[in-house]
Amino acid sequence: MANSYELTQRLYGWRGKIGLLVPSINFATEFELNKLAPQGVSICASRLKVNGDLNSVQEIIRISEEETGKAAKEVADAKVDLIIYGCTTGSFIRGIGYDKKLIERIERLTSIPAITTSTSVIEALKELEMKNVALVTPYNEEVNKLEEKFLSDNGFNVTNLVGGNLKADQMLSSIAYKRAKIADTPKSDGIFISCCSFQTINILKMLESDLAKPAISSNQATMWYALKKLKIRDAIVGYGTLLNNSR
Repeated sequence: MANSYELTQRLYGWRGKIGLLVPSINFATEFELNKLAPQGVSICASRLKVNGDLNSVQEIIRISEEETGKAAKEVADAKVDLIIYGCTTGSFIRGIGYDKKLIERIERLTSIPAITTSTSVIEALKELEMKNVALVTPYNEEVNKLEEKFLSDNGFNVTNLVGGNLKADQMLSSIAYKRAKIADTPKSDGIFISCCSFQTINILKMLESDLAKPAISSNQATMWYALKKLKIRDAIVGYGTLLNNSR
């Protein structure tokens, strides 16, 4: 008969269970976070229903304010240890401090610690001392301006921004890679590829090698910060400097 340690080892999420809130049209985040997850960490997802254009400020706000509560309560049923609001725009769309308000709301509704992607990105930029940031996005001009202001209000300078309105099935690694190389300038301390729908984790190591500076993405930063919150300190090699070192 198996002892208690052996039973624990068999359970998914025996080191930590992460609850993920992700827009319903996103098909990148679950795959990338699962690929980055260390042994013993599991991810349970709940969808934020998208009814319109996710590049629309009005729809982004509607999702964050009308869909979050239901999705958070549903994923909490899985007895997760941490809840991620996995949408970059949804956690900065109302400006500085909005990510903290989302965290407070999720924690109040579920009594479970929470983070957002935007919070994770800010912490990752600080960790790598990326004061001057080359920004890559799939957003339209209106959303780009809001993200640039969010970063600026948090103490970062956007040295260059390469964006453009992309649909979820266009957010490929090859596009992210090309846009990052265009966005880079001698003044930038590193690259930030924004949006959880962008397929990015497989290109970060190559970008860092080609540009000789750090590169982070929304999904990578989110996993890094989630593991930090869970006090799981494994180095995850092959997906950029941010995850190379133990937390």
